[in-house]
Amino acid sequence: PQDRAFDVLESDDPLRYYLDAFDKIHKGDHLLKVWELVSALSCDCGRKQIHSWAVGPSGSGKSHLKRKLLEFLPNEMYTRKESFSPMALQYKSQKEGPGFMNNQLVYFDEVGEDDVGDAIELMRLMTDQDQDVVTHETVKDQQVMTINLDVSNITVWFTSVETIEDEQLKNRLILTNPDSSSAQDDAVNEHQQRLLNTGQDLDFIPEET
Repeated sequence: PQDRAFDVLESDDPLRYYLDAFDKIHKGDHLLKVWELVSALSCDCGRKQIHSWAVGPSGSGKSHLKRKLLEFLPNEMYTRKESFSPMALQYKSQKEGPGFMNNQLVYFDEVGEDDVGDAIELMRLMTDQDQDVVTHETVKDQQVMTINLDVSNITVWFTSVETIEDEQLKNRLILTNPDSSSAQDDAVNEHQQRLLNTGQDLDFIPEET
């Protein structure tokens, strides 16, 4: 796979190879596919991280696009969190050191309402371009927990149904909106029908990844 990857990189249009492969598992959102790739790679390939926040109604594809893009990345390059646990973060930072998430894409995948307060406060710290190491204190079960994190090269992804009213955080992430038009719905439905009619799994992963 590595030899083949280098062949693709040296070809005339490696971006087209990526987009054609992505189109097999997520229809439409062409510009977002390019944008999210640039954002994801910024955690390890850029001097400044580009944080991405997708906002859209349930079922619009905002999470689907991000989840499928992760298939194109090495496993060690990203961390996906479907819930926010200060206790788990504290344990990991104590066990593995403050840099356990550094040089990674950290994806908060529609964090639940009960976790939003802690998640927003931590994301503010993680997206502060002026700090390398941050300290976050939170209270859990009447105990104060201190979390130390190296955030010098962390890129943050976030998805939500509605924009969270936090101006400081909104200024640090690029807000995106996936295509939620009826034409996009029709394209997705046709794509799914084609896969099912040929006996394929809707969650299949193309070999290009």
